[in-house]
Amino acid sequence: MRSIIATTAVCLALCLQHPVAAQKTSAMEAGQLECRDPASTLLWKIQGRNSRVYLFGSIHVGKADFYPLPSAIESAFQEAEQLVFEVDPQSMADAEVIAQIQTRGILQDGRNLRDLISAPVINNLVMTLTSLGLPADNFMNFQPWFLTMVITNLQMASLGYLPDYGIEMYLLGKKPDQAQILELESVIEQIGMLEQLNGETFLAYTLAEFEEGKEQIQQMIDAWRCADQEQLQNILFSELATEAETNPEMQKLMEMLFFDRNKKMSAAIREYLEHGRDDYFVVVGAGHLIGDRSVIDLLDDQYQVTAVRLQ
Repeated sequence: MRSIIATTAVCLALCLQHPVAAQKTSAMEAGQLECRDPASTLLWKIQGRNSRVYLFGSIHVGKADFYPLPSAIESAFQEAEQLVFEVDPQSMADAEVIAQIQTRGILQDGRNLRDLISAPVINNLVMTLTSLGLPADNFMNFQPWFLTMVITNLQMASLGYLPDYGIEMYLLGKKPDQAQILELESVIEQIGMLEQLNGETFLAYTLAEFEEGKEQIQQMIDAWRCADQEQLQNILFSELATEAETNPEMQKLMEMLFFDRNKKMSAAIREYLEHGRDDYFVVVGAGHLIGDRSVIDLLDDQYQVTAVRLQ
């Protein structure tokens, strides 16, 4: 799934918000989804020694009509003493974080993308930016990973899906008074991880079949709203896995964006289960909770992981 990988894999998209006017789409205008399993959720419950962890698969962008969430999810969230994000959304306003993004997201020493990226990818980039009504020359001093995030956000915004209506921002706005905020990663850690990726591979993957990606984005969001794990796994990983079989750089990208981070996330959650004494509501991108080598898969061999279903 070329054009949504940046949004599903990392939370940094929240940093790149643009002042795009939101369109509040009513449920009637959006159309009622017909889900294969209406009782399914992307919420799991794990009982620890003296604690309880709820794991919820999020999507980092959204629309106003996504809310409220099903009552089972809202109730688990409201009862939690600890609210755990991939990255604390509040950190996006930190001056040091903003400075890091601005500094590390821009090429230094007079370089531009043409010095780093092959001509075919540059040509595709120019066509994509032009289709968005943007002058390509204004983006040629961006780091490839940063430009990838910008393009992904712009495409999501063009479809009406905005970070302001993402799960993280919604939950932050409804945070119970007793809840403390924790994070599994930091923005700086995520930037460091993105800097280690092959910039051309990451950018080229996002640009390829950009127009066709719009339909896939809608399919992904519909699958998320239906909590259709099989469909989500197919959209997010099938094409990636196929390409990774013959492309070592794609395999490395999958390992770094998903599987390496899944290990770190599951290790942190084990600490909550073993040593915590509270209810934890943990919110991570849905792609980290489905399929083999997911956070759920890594925890399921040691704890009783229960999928929460709607009544």
